[in-house]
Amino acid sequence: MTAKANGKAHAYHAENAVLLGRAVLGCLLEAPGLWKDASALQPNHFLLTDHRKIFGAIASLNERGCSADIISVSNQLGE
Repeated sequence: MTAKANGKAHAYHAENAVLLGRAVLGCLLEAPGLWKDASALQPNHFLLTDHRKIFGAIASLNERGCSADIISVSNQLGE
């Protein structure tokens, strides 16, 4: 595989990782009850820093027994 082809493959995988992270976060924000299915994830499983912060806020709220809906997560992030 050439370096150029390898770079395209890397970009493709990174783009998919970003889309997957967005999908996971969207599901958790729309249906906070899904946390039990995603609680094994860690912030470092997300490629983007913003996604890591959002996931961290969701995790923190759940650890405190609070619902991690879009409003709560936004408040947790200070936005």
